[in-house]
Amino acid sequence: MLWFNIGSVDSFERNLENAQIDMNVEPPNFVPVIYKTELEAASITGILPTLLIIGNFFSFMCTVVIIYNSHAFKNILVIL
Repeated sequence: MLWFNIGSVDSFERNLENAQIDMNVEPPNFVPVIYKTELEAASITGILPTLLIIGNFFSFMCTVVIIYNSHAFKNILVIL
């Protein structure tokens, strides 16, 4: 198996077909090509700070709700 990044799909297919024709490969014996898209690490690390901020916000809000619903907090409000 061989894998690499290509720029233009059309250009790659055209060049591959021309190379196979030049090598006298019959069309039924052409090399099969499978295209697969993968996530790059750079795209994940780019969104990571945003996800951390959103996660921290929801964590903070859950903590606030828990503290507000606790009996100790209600007793403090009664004293004040």
